[in-house]
Amino acid sequence: ALSSLLGKSGRPSRPGTILKIETEDQNGGSFSANLPLSLTAHAERLIPPHALKSLERSGLTLDALKLLLQAGPPPGKLLEAEDENGNSVRLSVQ
Repeated sequence: ALSSLLGKSGRPSRPGTILKIETEDQNGGSFSANLPLSLTAHAERLIPPHALKSLERSGLTLDALKLLLQAGPPPGKLLEAEDENGNSVRLSVQ
């Protein structure tokens, strides 16, 4: 909705600056990180392999994630997914 992209003044809200990544696997393991969006080009070196696999299982490739983040998304939820094995991933911009 357009209203969610506009700040209280009616102007567009500023883009987010932090990518928050949260994953949980079926064995109870979890990972959480806050990464600066300015380092998007280096995401594959900053996001642990198991978190990248969770993203891929949700249908989001690393290249697609980079493109999405380079677009300067506003703060808020970006992706929330869970696979058939109980592995979940949540991405948000802050």
